[in-house]
Amino acid sequence: MRKQKIQFIVLAVILIVCIGGYFGITSYYKNKESNEKEASTIKVLEIENYKDLTKVSYNYEDATINLVKKDDKWKDESDTSKNLDSNNINSEMLSTLVEIDASTKIDSPEDISQYGFTKDSDGNITGETNSITVTDNDGKVNKIYIGSTNPYDSTKYYMMVNDDTNVYVVDSTVNDAFSKDVEELEESR
Repeated sequence: MRKQKIQFIVLAVILIVCIGGYFGITSYYKNKESNEKEASTIKVLEIENYKDLTKVSYNYEDATINLVKKDDKWKDESDTSKNLDSNNINSEMLSTLVEIDASTKIDSPEDISQYGFTKDSDGNITGETNSITVTDNDGKVNKIYIGSTNPYDSTKYYMMVNDDTNVYVVDSTVNDAFSKDVEELEESR
């Protein structure tokens, strides 16, 4: 009987060690995978509080849309009588700027035109797909240029920001958010 108790205790200890080892190895590989994913994500731009933005300018089709915030309400600068849906502008458009991450970074390419960007004689960049400018209540300006669609993945675009000479590959979230005309931004009646 004593021999059976010892064998049972030994088997129980081995079972506990195996279960602990299984969970330890599983946890190790989950952490390793998570760390690799974080390392492969490149922060392009971070706007801590999009609710502090007071001016937004972007291109839609062949028009430039300029929005200004007055008394916590967004207005079309060219026609301030229009009632725009400020909640949707904040939640569907501006919130996409809180953190823009890229999957790939192309270090300072010599020819940015191959990625859908042009630079004029004054050094100003324009994005083939969109050029977005946002200004916060402290006067800080961020410029986001969206170039052409990535030829290898049509859900990704090339992007440049501010004075950064690098080109980034980002998903279509920001471009999709800023693909609205003023009528789409108006409040529902």
